[in-house]
Amino acid sequence: MKKNFPFLLFIFFLATSVFAQNNSINFDGTDDYIQSTFPGILGSNARTVEAWVKTTWNGTQRVIVDWGAISPNGSRYTVNMINGGLRIEVGGNGVTTATLINDGNWHHIATTYDNSLATNKHKLYIDGVFIIGSNLTVTVNTLSTNALMIGRRVDAVNYWQGNIDEVRVWNTARTAAEIAANMSTELTGGEAGLVYYAKFDEVGASCDIVDCSAGQHHGTRLGTGGANNLPQFSTDVPTITDVACTTPLVGCTLAAMCSMDGISVSNISACNNQGTSDPADDTFTANVTVTFTDAPATGNLVLSGDGTAAIAVGSLGMGTFTFTGVSMNADGTPISLTATFSAEPACTLTNANAGTAPASCSVILPPPTCSVSGISVSNISACNSNGTPANAADDTFTANVTVTFSNPPANGTLNLSGDATAAIAVGSLGAGTYTFTSVTMVADGTPISLNAAFSDAPTCSLSNPNAGTAPANCSPNAPTIPTMSEWGLILFALIVFTMMVVFGTQQQTAFAMSSTEGQVSSGARRGGLPFNKTLYFKVLPLVYLGFALVFAIATKAFGYEITNADIPGSLLSGAVIAYLFQFVLVTSNSKKNN
Repeated sequence: MKKNFPFLLFIFFLATSVFAQNNSINFDGTDDYIQSTFPGILGSNARTVEAWVKTTWNGTQRVIVDWGAISPNGSRYTVNMINGGLRIEVGGNGVTTATLINDGNWHHIATTYDNSLATNKHKLYIDGVFIIGSNLTVTVNTLSTNALMIGRRVDAVNYWQGNIDEVRVWNTARTAAEIAANMSTELTGGEAGLVYYAKFDEVGASCDIVDCSAGQHHGTRLGTGGANNLPQFSTDVPTITDVACTTPLVGCTLAAMCSMDGISVSNISACNNQGTSDPADDTFTANVTVTFTDAPATGNLVLSGDGTAAIAVGSLGMGTFTFTGVSMNADGTPISLTATFSAEPACTLTNANAGTAPASCSVILPPPTCSVSGISVSNISACNSNGTPANAADDTFTANVTVTFSNPPANGTLNLSGDATAAIAVGSLGAGTYTFTSVTMVADGTPISLNAAFSDAPTCSLSNPNAGTAPANCSPNAPTIPTMSEWGLILFALIVFTMMVVFGTQQQTAFAMSSTEGQVSSGARRGGLPFNKTLYFKVLPLVYLGFALVFAIATKAFGYEITNADIPGSLLSGAVIAYLFQFVLVTSNSKKNN
């Protein structure tokens, strides 16, 4: 049975004592039941039946307690449940409560019969409260044909599905006050009027189901199908007070009941840091002593919690065993340990404060600091003019750059900057060194200046302003490249020359025409003819073409180098000057003609 406190069941028979465990009986609803040797209350004698029940069944009848005969009517006394309501039947007639007991919770039920009453000879109680009464229409005359059964009707139908506990039968019709007073406590078995009492706490008894009353009508669990074949002892119990059964057993020997009595710790060692700075692996050792009663015959005694160990039951002493040198974490907290017999998992004990572990003894070191310790250059190639022998600015060379470091960050990149740029993901680095191969730099004959830094640790960097010396440039010294203004003057001179050609041609044409016609004006003779813009714009493209030819000759024959900005700048400069000169000439001619 179920209890609030562990209890010691004294068995005076053979002057022995055993420990009982709190249990109920679980029935599978298929064919589980208990057959007792108690004949029941017979005839029309007064009676009370009590039990604790737990079920979720909702439907046809499910029997809690029954005895008697199927016929004639009135010869059977059945306590059952139908559609969730508590019911009493006497064979041929019955009464049911509207209050339900199938909600999956534990409920105390009681039925009484008192033939001396004028009304309500039959009464039904739920959780100590009177619910309904009736005289029924059938005379009660219970027969001894079938002894008391728990979990089914005498004709092998209506098997109970759920749990039953604390089945009691009295030879009196107990009052509402008596029922309420004793429903939440166990009995000793010697109470007046108690003629049958199944507590279901004595697992493993030779008589299976012990009757704790003086009648000693022990019973047997029966069943051949469904879950586990037989009704099962269950630790699912109602909350009631434990009381020892003091009735001497007759014809029944109880099985010894295992109990775990204590866990203690001794010989606690100093902390061991395992030679590391990690507190997580700090340990200590201690001896753990477990005391117990009636260990099972098989399996192991298992220690768990802050320390783990196991020993075969066959190696145990009498009531005590000490695990020596058990290793545990040194963290300065209470030591929590659990001892359990593997063959009887219910025989277990936890001591959440069996002692105090030593504090951690590791010295926590600061995390290692990232550093870059060296930048060196090797495999310096010869200078490469890159196909522009007259332009030293694009002369390059390649070299390998090796960076030495320690404790790099876990993520990011190692970046190279300065005279060379490159990057590599940290995950691709080797142990302490990495070489950037064939890094391109400017060949200018100066010291090679480089910087290495980790992107995720910017302060983890190093600069080397003289990691080596770049090769000298390999392009020949080109002639001085004319500036934009010089090109402009050259172009201006060409345009002026073009304009002079235009004017000269125009003057010759004018004089020729005048001589032919004899009409040379004084203005023409003074050179005041208007500027021939049409002729100018015809000749100007030829001038630009000539200018391009000058550029080509200058670059190819004399080594001049022209940037992309030189040509358009020079052309623009010359064109602007040409237009300006044109404007002056046209304006001047206009004034002369006026």
